[in-house]
Amino acid sequence: MVRRYQCSNCGHDVVSRFLFDGLVFDAEYFRQKMAESRERKRELRERVRQMLAQGRSPAIQPEPIDLAAMPSLLEALDGLVRAEDGEER
Repeated sequence: MVRRYQCSNCGHDVVSRFLFDGLVFDAEYFRQKMAESRERKRELRERVRQMLAQGRSPAIQPEPIDLAAMPSLLEALDGLVRAEDGEER
């Protein structure tokens, strides 16, 4: 793990004015902040999911189709499924 700075011009190590003997990376702080971030994202996804669910229209229940009201449709369908010699395909 790198715990030093390097000069961008010459590449030599530069003593940090901010790091004395401690680590820059605090694992517990990072773990806590990541958990908080994940929780915020989860809550946001849930709010969006609820908003989308509220915006949906109710389910449509169509009435049953009366095929007897359209006799030419039934004849056309019969013609599609029967072969020329009268056998079904």
